[in-house]
Amino acid sequence: MFFFKKKPSQPRRLIILNPAAGRNDGLLEFEKLKASLKEKLTDFDLYLTRGPRDATHRAREALLNRTHDQIIAAGGDGTINEVLNGYFDGNRLLSRKVPLGVIDLNSGADFIRTLEELSDGYHVALQQNRHFWADIGQVELLPLMDLALPTSPKSRKSFEKTIRELKRETQIQRRLFINIASSGMSGHIVRSLFRSRIRSGAFAYYYHSLKTFLSHKSTTARVLYCRDEDSPWEELTGPLLNLFVCNGRYNGGGMLWAPPAYLDDGYFHAVHMTPAPTYKMVWGSRHFYDGRVDEVPGVQSFQAKRVLLIPTITMDSETDGELLPMMGVEGAPAARMLLFSVIPRAIPLVL
Repeated sequence: MFFFKKKPSQPRRLIILNPAAGRNDGLLEFEKLKASLKEKLTDFDLYLTRGPRDATHRAREALLNRTHDQIIAAGGDGTINEVLNGYFDGNRLLSRKVPLGVIDLNSGADFIRTLEELSDGYHVALQQNRHFWADIGQVELLPLMDLALPTSPKSRKSFEKTIRELKRETQIQRRLFINIASSGMSGHIVRSLFRSRIRSGAFAYYYHSLKTFLSHKSTTARVLYCRDEDSPWEELTGPLLNLFVCNGRYNGGGMLWAPPAYLDDGYFHAVHMTPAPTYKMVWGSRHFYDGRVDEVPGVQSFQAKRVLLIPTITMDSETDGELLPMMGVEGAPAARMLLFSVIPRAIPLVL
């Protein structure tokens, strides 16, 4: 169930715009929308980001100084992710009174698709600053260990204790996400996109997906997941092509991985992909867009509150289209365990 609230009719707005969004034409796309935005949103402050993590710093500054009543991320999913991370200092939400909104700049953003499906008029919600409390995801990069699947209350207690000690005793990397995080082939696709001149929109993602699929090798990995806080951990083993951990529904320029996903149900909707014959995967890929992913050979979906990925080698991983830095203590690439956790109703989100 969604919980909506309203704020004053003319809130002070800050739009954080990534001018390099899409094909480096984010500012040009924004100029096309500017007159309409002025009419619908009245006045607003505009900030142009200058590089990686700048959106995070600007959002955090606005929240700490209490200068605005609404912050809008204008760009792709990566821009939204940066602004989201600016809302938090560690585990602490910096403001409960400043909803996060989104403007699509035709830059391949997928999170807006989920918002528009769930909203009763998203542009009206932006105008009214109407919002609800949305779940977000957290991924923590932990030192690689061969953890046994807990099969009893006693072994579960020991398992949970080991995880807590790893978090306490090591300097873990942590990243928040609001749409989808993934590991495996999709991380490699994101890396390929960043290196290419063909890098925006559905065609670009499909092109790099096909290119990567034809050359990518699966990795042996264990995926442990816990459906509820008190339920037993379960395990999927064997060769892994890709793991999607979904809070939102779409990524990859319109690929519908998690049709059942809501943003306040307290669960991830995860998709586990194992290798299958090439012709079957290519033929079945049409279902990536119509939401029938479970009909694709090698694909299994499940619902969980926590997911632990234990790879045997370093795997490219991403959150909302932003690559995770898989680095060890010496600064070189290192295999890490990835622990994905739902943080329920963590942020005020315009809807």
